[in-house]
Amino acid sequence: MAGLFGVAFILIPGFVRADDGILIYADSPDALDHVAKGVEFRNLKRFEFVTHVTDVKTGQIVHIPNNTIVMIREYPNVVGGTIRSAEEIQKVKLLAAEFREMARRFPGASQLLVAESDRLGGVLQMIDQGMVLIGGQWRMLAEQEAKEAEESKMSFSIQDESGETFTYRNVKILEMRGDNVRISHNDGYSNVPKAKIPSSILGVAPTAPPAEPPAAMEGARPGETRRFGGVDMVWCPPGEFAMGSEVLEDSGRFDDEEPYTASIRQGFWLAKTETTQDQWSPVMDENPSRFEGGFRPVERVSWNEAVEWTERMNKSHPPGAGWTWSLPTEVQWEYAAKVGGQGGPVRSDSKDWHEETSSGQSRLVLGGLPNPWSLVDMLGNVAEWSADVYHKSPGAGTGSPDGADGTPRVVRGGAWSSRRADCRSTYRDWARPTVKSAEIGFRAAIVPRE
Repeated sequence: MAGLFGVAFILIPGFVRADDGILIYADSPDALDHVAKGVEFRNLKRFEFVTHVTDVKTGQIVHIPNNTIVMIREYPNVVGGTIRSAEEIQKVKLLAAEFREMARRFPGASQLLVAESDRLGGVLQMIDQGMVLIGGQWRMLAEQEAKEAEESKMSFSIQDESGETFTYRNVKILEMRGDNVRISHNDGYSNVPKAKIPSSILGVAPTAPPAEPPAAMEGARPGETRRFGGVDMVWCPPGEFAMGSEVLEDSGRFDDEEPYTASIRQGFWLAKTETTQDQWSPVMDENPSRFEGGFRPVERVSWNEAVEWTERMNKSHPPGAGWTWSLPTEVQWEYAAKVGGQGGPVRSDSKDWHEETSSGQSRLVLGGLPNPWSLVDMLGNVAEWSADVYHKSPGAGTGSPDGADGTPRVVRGGAWSSRRADCRSTYRDWARPTVKSAEIGFRAAIVPRE
């Protein structure tokens, strides 16, 4: 990303943020040493003021003005790491408190430091709820312990012709292919000779889960959360709301946001978060994302591929009779973003993930605060495909329903790279159905079948 004065500070591993000052983070002692070698003053202490920093990519010495903080600090990896032990949790607590103290001491960088303290505070909230971070994925501690116990039963090792041993953990049988078996495991997917798989594992045949009973599909209250096919879904009840925005209530609006009254005649389920890479990969057998992490949103998926994911979910995890996995329409999306129309247009704030807060990348899907219906990251992180063809007037578009004619599809919510002004509940964007961008993902819906 671009640092102060347009200088790119490239640190691998680790990352840089440049707002009021430069913060250099390192996620391990080795990375810490690597970063330190790129700084003119080799023995810097944490938060020490300096006058020059070396651009690690070019080796050029760059002048840094007075009162700019350069922080060299071992930093807990809350993107792809593990936070589970008491020692790891204590590190997060101490660093969050340290950020707050430094924000008090250095007002020029207070906004950046407070934002980082809040981010770690969100991690601690997850831990207080009985969750642990495992390889970048948040899991309930009790479920993780049960999962590890089960994984130990579903593991086996084989040797190749050179004598090298490979161990497959958490094995699931996906498909029988003659003498070979397609399996998933903790490290990905493999084709393994049937004869080398223990009979105790081979006997666990792939089965489709039963459909939910029809009577269980209607939610009892707005924001009720249930899990379907491994996805937490939130109930959005029927209702009527003002779609779009008036000039006086949303000064950043565009002329394709003309207000009108929209009706949601049937309730629907909308995913609590954007579809994660952990939810995408087992269904599609690949992960195209630029920013990898199981609990990060999947991105670089086209509209056509997002639709294919819903179609495969209908086969592998069918909802109740009369219901179907789908992309939400943009009316459904805006209705949920506005919490059924309560309070008019919703704008992003400093807790949302846009160009001012994102460090140039996506974040964990539970990194933000939920709205009153328990939906997270409706604004920012990744923009979200909707089911609809784009037209200047919402709902008036025509085009091939399967995207075959390339008619643009509506994209909603703004992304990690978007201007804060464009992360609004009424902002409408579009892209052709074949487009794949690190800025675009999707949020699944379960809707009544037409």
